[in-house]
Amino acid sequence: MFSPPLTAEAVSTKGKPQEYDAGMNRRVLESKRLSTLETENIELKAKVAELEGKLERYGELSETLSEMGFMPR
Repeated sequence: MFSPPLTAEAVSTKGKPQEYDAGMNRRVLESKRLSTLETENIELKAKVAELEGKLERYGELSETLSEMGFMPR
């Protein structure tokens, strides 16, 4: 298989031990969690907008029925 050539930095650090970043795993997990929360937030905002529209329509209907003397059961 063909692999791309190494960069100058990769060549200079080849074979040398690399420092372990203990916070990397936590940052990856936080990034995934943030992405999930942002997606959920967008979905919930859409649901709230939909329900507010329905509430407004039913509120107008209820007001109209009340003015006409009909009381919803």
